[in-house]
Amino acid sequence: MAYSINRLPTCDPYLTLIVSSTSDDFTPRQAVDTSGRFGMLYDASCDKILHNSTLDLPVTYAQLCEKPTCRVKKYERQIQNLLKWHKVHDELRLSVALEIVQTGSGVGALNTYSRVIDKYTRFIVYKYYSRTDYLSDGDFERRNRIPPPPVDSDATHVTVLVNWGVIVVAILQLVPDDKKIARVDTIIKKLCRNLEQNCKPPELTDDEVSYLESISHTQVFSNIEDLSKISSIVELYQAIPKIKRDTDTHQPYNYNFCSLERFFPSTIVGRFVFREVEPNCRGKLEDYLIRLSRKFRLLSSKINQDYPNVDQTRKYQLDNARSTYDDLKKSYESLIHQLQNLVVRVRRGELSYHKIDEMLFGNQNTEVKTMMGLCTSSLYVLEKKEKFISKLVANQFIYRDATEFGIDRNDDKQSIESKLKLDVTNKRAICSNDDLYRQQDSKWSELYTKLYEEREQKPSLKLIYVDFSDCSYKLKEFLIFPEQSLNSTNDQPSASRRESTSERLQSNGIKNILLIGESGVGKSTFINALVNYLRFDSLQKAQENPVALMPVSFILAVGDDFTEQLITFRGQETISTEDFSGVGQSVTQYCKSYLVTIPDHGNKESTIRIIDTPGIGDVRGVDKDDANLQHILSFISNLQYLDAICILMKPNITRINVSFRSCFIQLYTFLGEDARENILFCFTNTRPTFYAPGDTALVLKQLLASLPGKKTPFTKQNTFCFDSESFRYLMAIQNNIQFHPDQQQEYNESWSRSAAESKRLLNYINNDMLAPLVPSHIRSVHHAQMKITRVIRPILETIRNTLRNIILRSHQPNEKSIKLVPDAVTTRTAICSSCRHHTNQIFPIGEFYIIRDSLHMFSSSCRTCKCSPDEHFPVDYSLEYELSSDGGENNRAPTMGVVEELRNISSELEWFLVHSNSSSLKNPFLRGFERMIEEEAYICSKNTPNDLNTKLLNELEKVKKMFEEKKDELMKENRQIMFPEIYNKLESIEKIDMIHLQMAVVKQPDK
Repeated sequence: MAYSINRLPTCDPYLTLIVSSTSDDFTPRQAVDTSGRFGMLYDASCDKILHNSTLDLPVTYAQLCEKPTCRVKKYERQIQNLLKWHKVHDELRLSVALEIVQTGSGVGALNTYSRVIDKYTRFIVYKYYSRTDYLSDGDFERRNRIPPPPVDSDATHVTVLVNWGVIVVAILQLVPDDKKIARVDTIIKKLCRNLEQNCKPPELTDDEVSYLESISHTQVFSNIEDLSKISSIVELYQAIPKIKRDTDTHQPYNYNFCSLERFFPSTIVGRFVFREVEPNCRGKLEDYLIRLSRKFRLLSSKINQDYPNVDQTRKYQLDNARSTYDDLKKSYESLIHQLQNLVVRVRRGELSYHKIDEMLFGNQNTEVKTMMGLCTSSLYVLEKKEKFISKLVANQFIYRDATEFGIDRNDDKQSIESKLKLDVTNKRAICSNDDLYRQQDSKWSELYTKLYEEREQKPSLKLIYVDFSDCSYKLKEFLIFPEQSLNSTNDQPSASRRESTSERLQSNGIKNILLIGESGVGKSTFINALVNYLRFDSLQKAQENPVALMPVSFILAVGDDFTEQLITFRGQETISTEDFSGVGQSVTQYCKSYLVTIPDHGNKESTIRIIDTPGIGDVRGVDKDDANLQHILSFISNLQYLDAICILMKPNITRINVSFRSCFIQLYTFLGEDARENILFCFTNTRPTFYAPGDTALVLKQLLASLPGKKTPFTKQNTFCFDSESFRYLMAIQNNIQFHPDQQQEYNESWSRSAAESKRLLNYINNDMLAPLVPSHIRSVHHAQMKITRVIRPILETIRNTLRNIILRSHQPNEKSIKLVPDAVTTRTAICSSCRHHTNQIFPIGEFYIIRDSLHMFSSSCRTCKCSPDEHFPVDYSLEYELSSDGGENNRAPTMGVVEELRNISSELEWFLVHSNSSSLKNPFLRGFERMIEEEAYICSKNTPNDLNTKLLNELEKVKKMFEEKKDELMKENRQIMFPEIYNKLESIEKIDMIHLQMAVVKQPDK
């Protein structure tokens, strides 16, 4: 039999063995687990050595014939996968990433290295083979004489070769001092040369030791546990020769396993199945796990830090953050466990590798990502609070919470001052909250400085910071007590942007009410029913002139033989965008708003805007749910204000749908914890549960308790129970269906209960709720992510068009400029990259050629072409172009400065998306650059002359290269970009005229 020449190295380079082969039926593995011995059985499906199961194989030994090797390496780019860099075998790396294999502190733990790898990083790799245990060629040929393992064994392979010795990977971080680095590098190279000798290496000089001790950090990974504990390169240099001489301490360095299929007859080989995971799937899963585990380790590290000030003054906030982390940990461990089982079953041939893809894009993965976002936000708030209180304490402020004084929403300035019980002469209190501090930082600094200066003049003065962040009394401005203190501050305008803006927004009298619910909960029916309940006190009145904002269509079993009859009622819209055919699909395909005028007693009228949204838990899968949610969040962002968020639920559920739970958490994360006071709970079809939430109450409480931050109310006051069946009865009557008198009475009572509940709902929104949410003031990681995704195309098109105009003006100084003319689209649309490259829509403008946008109707799939959804990128607007010679800023003096600014900001925004665990497209800016380059290349291939397009293509390639270099630089620095910084960047770039022009058409008219 012929074997591959690819072989595993042994301690004797002249030893050529069948069992050193690395192909066919042999499976080499680094000794991540050093407890393996020759002849032990191995389960390759989970990379597990079966210590209690062996085959009685004759062993042969080979002794050392080679010197050790020691190499120093340096890299100036971040290495994402150190195990891959170290050439650890693919399947073993996956097992390590899945935590199937426990790595301890050995070489298998390389990917736990958390420091930045940059030009100051050095790797020292030391290898020494001392012995090889192996199955000789002759014994291998006689293998069929060996008895098989026990029937119940999970073994797939047997250990036929073990290399013993010492392996060390030391990662050094040098100080950023170029002169010192040159000397340190010289010493390290000398050190490596010394360690390669079989004789005892020479001692280091005091000068060399001094330079080596300047290394800021050393971490060692080795198969020898004592070496892994070393944190000094000097100590490591001294320890390696001693370990090398003491062969009793040596451990396995690597193994070679042979499939049991080669040992035993075909009648039992079915027991020994091992299949490698499909390479693309394996690589994708490994990359995902590495990113996920790093983020989880970072969060674990942060949650275990000390927060002494928060723990002392706001312990509940710390407890909530830890509770959120505990929930994340359970979900994370559950996800890893399920992926472990999947991979093992795929390797055993029980499942297709496609099941792994399904899990990666499934609900639980989405939930873990969402919970990581929640945990990240909670810890960010916690760290900010800890730093803030620490600064106050360091400057001798006393920190107090407003709730300690019994302050609530019923107080006013006078009663607040009374409750604070301040000594007029010796105490000053400044009242603030997190929003005021964040939004009015300059004002805060001014007041803080004045108080500090006042205390310097009067050392006995006690300064108190009273935190209203958790108080039901909503501050509109900073308050200082006693009021006569710092009088000049009392003339300042309101600092509460949300409340002062809200007063203006409410002047139009329209209440914006958003409905969110699972698919099938009956949102569309509820909207129709709610309008009728509000307009008609009784079912009898409603029969005279019923209202339907959207078409009604359902099947009703009638008569003694339960004949199915289609019930329809045409809505007041002339065009229906609904699709009534797909059971389980979200009937509402897009967000739609309905203005409804409600007559009141005394001939008064009130107007509400009901916003219907696509359902969550769509049978078309988690991708559709995610697309629906992003559409909902985008719609919310374009509202001027939002008065109420009504969560629609059924009363008889014992487990909340995973998709709905995940989307609810994402919505909460997006809006921020201020939204908790605007959340209402509406239950449909509650007649069977006596107009109560029923079993749903318990699971809903559990969901709300898992949310970070302040508690979201779920009380009788903000909970409303309806029965939509009485509306269906009304529609049936309109279709001339006859009912028994007893049924009529029952539906009359149902209508009265639901009508009363509807009026209570409207009264609560009008009179009992706090100020509405102002989406433009939302500040959250998720919101920042969405704003970034919406500005990607405007940034990229601005870069491209600026380059066009720079090229035009360098070609002909008096040439007109190309102006972008964006036009809003009213439906979900996308541009198909594949169709775009087979278009005849190339047209000249000036001396440039441009591809005109050809928009496709697109939701989860394209209705215009048959190309893959992956080939489509959604757009909010179409672009036209025109030549312009006016002096508008859009066309004036384009410079590379604008391109450079946008290029650098793009790198930072994309790094933020990656770092904040965004569920957005991977590398969206990079993909955008690549798309533009492909388009320009296509234009150049189809049109001549194309000098200017060729120049544009070259410039775009340069910009893309510098974009990637900037992103790599951010990666090396492992820079933390927090979302407040992101908002500042977004605000600055939206002031650029060409971007502002595009963003203006993206935003829907104010509602």
